[in-house]
Amino acid sequence: MSYFGVDLSEFNGSIDWDRLAKHVDFAILRIGWVGNRDNSTLDEKFEEYYRNARRAGIKIGAYVYIYSNSEKTAREGAEWAVERLKGKTLNLPVYCDMEDKSIANLGRAKLTAIAKAFNSVIEKHGYWAGIYANRNWYDNFLDKDLKKRYTSWIADYSSGKDKYKGEYDMWQNSSVGRVEGISGNVDTDYLYRNLFKEIKSNDKEPEKPIDDRYPKPVKWKNGSTKETVYKRSDLKEKIGTIFAYSDALCYGKSGDALIVVYDIAGTNLHKAGFVAYKDGVKKAPSDKRLWKNGYTPEVVYADTGKRLSVGSIFPYSTADCLGKIDDMYLVRYSVDGTKAQKCGFVEYHGGIR
Repeated sequence: MSYFGVDLSEFNGSIDWDRLAKHVDFAILRIGWVGNRDNSTLDEKFEEYYRNARRAGIKIGAYVYIYSNSEKTAREGAEWAVERLKGKTLNLPVYCDMEDKSIANLGRAKLTAIAKAFNSVIEKHGYWAGIYANRNWYDNFLDKDLKKRYTSWIADYSSGKDKYKGEYDMWQNSSVGRVEGISGNVDTDYLYRNLFKEIKSNDKEPEKPIDDRYPKPVKWKNGSTKETVYKRSDLKEKIGTIFAYSDALCYGKSGDALIVVYDIAGTNLHKAGFVAYKDGVKKAPSDKRLWKNGYTPEVVYADTGKRLSVGSIFPYSTADCLGKIDDMYLVRYSVDGTKAQKCGFVEYHGGIR
């Protein structure tokens, strides 16, 4: 069995991560590149790509482009890379990318020592370390034992799927691949070894978003007057209005207020908030699931079109998940320093339990 994935850098531009998630098993992200003058440089898209890959449930690895000419600068570059990984979870190794022409004249022994120096730091910090190189570099510039000591990733652009199965752990087969969700060419890869299983990432989030088994909403029908919709369960901060005798779906209750979701007129989008009118439903549902945020603050929106922000949820905080609507999650969470609650829509797919 093999797994299909892509490796990405800032050159790949904007990505539709939800579309991409349907076509790949993993993504290897470039952290940046390291050299010799304390000038390590972060890839402009690394943070964005990491955050969005996590949201989409795509497994993640990383690589660093190396043009260090000594073991000392390689170790320093690795420490820099580890700093960029703080607070992040990897499901695949950190790969040392050995291919730069500026250091090719150092010779096999020196280049091998540089790769080992870089990877020794990566492993010291608890990550799996790997080597990426093209066929020429593996054959002529690096010791043969490197692909046994570390997980191996070879670049050789040719057709097929299993060309290097049993010889290398992963094969980069093309630099002009085409994958849905990415406009333009992209590096494509086949992973032969089930590193997902071998690497213990302490990642408590699901491998892919779970899309079923949500609490069932019940119908809510408004009375003879317009009903104000609020941002908070204490009925403060108006965010909308529901017309008389209009329908909505009730997803739960907070104190005396009901959480409802209703259509935004003239669109396919939806809006959520709190209403006071209790006679619109016999009994509000009480079921819920747990949603846990990732390592960055998560914006909460009143609508699935992300037009109106109602707040944010701190890193690693939890909320009640009441449903999935328009590929976003309806959550309910407490307002700091009060007994009130807010509700709204979040994008982070990795948080659902």
